[in-house]
Amino acid sequence: MSIDHTEAFKKGIGIGALLVEAANEYAINHKLKVLPICSYAYAWYQRHPHYKDILDDHAGEGVSCQI
Repeated sequence: MSIDHTEAFKKGIGIGALLVEAANEYAINHKLKVLPICSYAYAWYQRHPHYKDILDDHAGEGVSCQI
C-alpha cells in the first residue's frame, strides 16, 4: 500500500498525523506493507520506528511531496 500524498484543510493541528495513523492501522489490519512516497508520511514512520516492520523494502526511495 502506498501513501503518496497527505493533505489537510488546516495545517499544524495534527490532521496529517491522524491520516497516516489511519492508513497505518488499515495496513496492519489487512497485513499490507506500506510504501510512504509522501515525505510527511515517510517522516512519520521515521519518528515511529516501532512500525518499521510494516514498511516496504523500498521505503524512502522516490519520496515526493513536501511537508
